[in-house]
Amino acid sequence: METKKAILKWSISRARDTYGYNVVTLIDCDTGKKYRACGGGYDMTGTVFADWIEDVYQNELRSISDLAQSMAFYDGKDFIGREHLHGGLYGMTTIRNTQAPDKVSLDGACGLDCIIGTCNAIGLSIQKTYDRSKRNPSLYAFYVSKI
Repeated sequence: METKKAILKWSISRARDTYGYNVVTLIDCDTGKKYRACGGGYDMTGTVFADWIEDVYQNELRSISDLAQSMAFYDGKDFIGREHLHGGLYGMTTIRNTQAPDKVSLDGACGLDCIIGTCNAIGLSIQKTYDRSKRNPSLYAFYVSKI
């Protein structure tokens, strides 16, 4: 069973236009690729985790694309419309394009628990590790393995 690891880091932006904003970065330990979310007022951890899952497990997500909460339709770059489905996996959208293969998009701002539920639907087991060296323990890493 192959297990993938991703580490989370929190920081404060020092950029000119976003100075003082919270930044969450998820780092894929296999590839070194980084996924970032900046700001606040939404689940930033869920957002970076969803972006990583969407990137690494796109083929598995396509296999359950019929369970998506909504579908977006495109003709090339032109948006045609959206259809909301009842009872689908919250935060999951199937993108249908007449000129490209289907793609699944995950909106992690809906919450980390929703994204973990989607991961369970594609046969992934998620384990969370916490850094207890600080006064307030914080989520530190994800271990993802296929069931």
